[in-house]
Amino acid sequence: MDRLSGYGSFPWLLAGSVMRFPGLPEGDAGVGVGISGRVSLTRPLTSNGLVYLGHMSTSTHAPFSEQRARALALEAAAQVGGYEMVMELIRMGEHAMFRLPGGVVARVARGPGWAETAAREIRVARLLERHGVPCGRPAAPGEPVTIDGHPVTFWEELDTSRRATFAEIGEVLRDLHAVPVADLDLPVLDAFHRVGDRIAGAPISEGDRADLQGVLEELEGAWAALTAVSPMRLIHGDPHSGNVAHSAGHAVLIDLETVCLGPAEWDLALPGTYFASLGWLGKADYEGFVRAYGGRDVTVSPHFQVLRRIRELRMTSWLIQHAGESEELAAQARHRVACLVDDRVPRVWSRR
Repeated sequence: MDRLSGYGSFPWLLAGSVMRFPGLPEGDAGVGVGISGRVSLTRPLTSNGLVYLGHMSTSTHAPFSEQRARALALEAAAQVGGYEMVMELIRMGEHAMFRLPGGVVARVARGPGWAETAAREIRVARLLERHGVPCGRPAAPGEPVTIDGHPVTFWEELDTSRRATFAEIGEVLRDLHAVPVADLDLPVLDAFHRVGDRIAGAPISEGDRADLQGVLEELEGAWAALTAVSPMRLIHGDPHSGNVAHSAGHAVLIDLETVCLGPAEWDLALPGTYFASLGWLGKADYEGFVRAYGGRDVTVSPHFQVLRRIRELRMTSWLIQHAGESEELAAQARHRVACLVDDRVPRVWSRR
């Protein structure tokens, strides 16, 4: 503390901040106290006294806010070394993503439940790279860094200024589905992940809840029959345009946490549903997707109706969680339930 005594106190200090202490020799360290608790000073990162104030006392039960996620990302970067301690928020969602100087993105998971997923994403990226499938590439240290139970991974930043076209998505899915699956240590697709819990907890009428539960039970049986006769492939799991970037002239798979083993038609059914059922994808774009994939049109498959309805149930299970936020969302939730109960109801689905 002696070397910092001339700088006064920092009652406004936040863990994960960056401060400059002019004249502080490179290699010094000290301790400061901020409003979020006791924080440590790592070694200065530059000779002119740039110091990272690392987090030491955040509870693992604290809300996953931008401030907390930033502190976790900064501490992970400090542990790795070699990164500048400046981060720009890209987005908050299932993960918090921050941009670092030098073309690197830090991805912070919400808690310990994501540890295996984070490690698997790194393994999948290396696997795809070996097989020539374009995907996001891990940056140093090439493995998750765990801070207070939160896995943090670092990735090379991609130019995501435009999304991949569906023709480009078809090309990259064709290459992905051709990767040999023997001895791959990956989970099998859970087509109904979180669906039952979302139905049980959604702010919808008990009648709609019972209807959705009935649809879920029906489709669980149909899915079991489908997978019994479908070969397993390496699939992305959720290949919508937000999970496939355009970079260096081609599509690049990102958000690899959904990559798993399952029927190839599961991936193909998403654009098929957008085209054949929801009207979100035009004929020219869908035909471009089919050509790029190799001519396989899932909408004429005997399995498509089951796959489409499962996709629609998953979309509905996500939306009904938000039915209490506005009458517009409540009406959309009721409409979707009616469509799932009676396939003859014309679908007028919002894109949310």
